[in-house]
Amino acid sequence: MRAALLIATLVAALVGAPSCFKPEIADVAFRCGDDELCPSGYTCGADGCCHKDGSDPSDHGACLVWDDAAVIQDASPTTDASS
Repeated sequence: MRAALLIATLVAALVGAPSCFKPEIADVAFRCGDDELCPSGYTCGADGCCHKDGSDPSDHGACLVWDDAAVIQDASPTTDASS
């Protein structure tokens, strides 16, 4: 009897837990993807960031779009002490 109650409680918790997850995502929080793709409810702005539909287009929020960093060449191989 106790085992059945425990199992029923665990099943209820596992089924109900995902429905409680509602993250608060900022109006502008991430970069646009390839071909200016953004999640549903967001539109790619001229700044390269996904803006929540209906939000202020001049708001840049936490989205910082940087140019790709230059590739830094690794140092040349060092001489081994045994050479």
